Order: sequence, then structure tokens, then C-alpha cells
Amino acid sequence: MFEKRINDGSRKIAKKTKKPAKKVSDYLICEIMDGQPIYYKGYQEVLTETKTLEEIIGSSSLQAYIITYLLQILFKHLDEKQYIIFTNEAGLHLDNRKQPGR
Repeated sequence: MFEKRINDGSRKIAKKTKKPAKKVSDYLICEIMDGQPIYYKGYQEVLTETKTLEEIIGSSSLQAYIITYLLQILFKHLDEKQYIIFTNEAGLHLDNRKQPGR
């Protein structure tokens, strides 16, 4: 909230108004769940230009190397008939409005 001063000629009036909401770009939305956007962690730093989009979304080259190395080991030593290895971020969405038995 901030004050906006209005001069009506004879006196000054302080009127409290809400700051207008800043529009968040679609590219900062990670996904939409139940019609509500879920933003990437750190999206506010992108809006204030203290970080870039790549810094909050992408993996670093070190992270990519570590994941590749671990996956190579797993694929060599695990039986593919017994195990499935997921390589991406699998999300779990729980909606308390749609729970069975309620």
C-alpha cells in the first residue's frame, strides 16, 4: 500500500491505494494446476533482473555431468526387467478437494 496525495485546491488529501500487480510473463510459469499458475522458484529475481531465466530453470553443466555419470552406473548394474529408471522430474500433484472418501 502507498499513499497518493490529491490536491483539491484548499487542502491535500492522502488516499491509500493498492500497488498495481505486476504482470508475470508466461515463460516464468512452470505449470498450471487447477487453473492457477505455479511459477519457477526464483521467478521474482528474474522480474527484478538480479537473475536470468536460465539461472532459475536450467541445470548447470556440473549437474548434467553428475546425472549422466550416475545414470551410466545404474544402467550398467541394474536389471532393466526389474527396475525402471526415471530421468526427468516426475511431479506428484495432490488436490485436497478431490480426495476419495470425503
